Amino acid sequence: MIKAKETWRDIGGFEGLYQISNHGRVKSFVKSRDGTVINGWVQSAGRSYKRRLVSLTGPGVRITVKIHRL
Repeated sequence: MIKAKETWRDIGGFEGLYQISNHGRVKSFVKSRDGTVINGWVQSAGRSYKRRLVSLTGPGVRITVKIHRL
């Protein structure tokens, strides 16, 4: 099985601060120049549905986003 190479793109509105990959991982450049992968956290909506969320903080902005929406 061949996996696609992971590529990273800036998240709109958070350019230079956060990136998301084609594998659904989020990287933060807030405290590190190399970028730190954020695990996110899981929110349960009932027993059968879980979704990953990540909190993004920028200049005067803080939002919580569903990773699949990014």
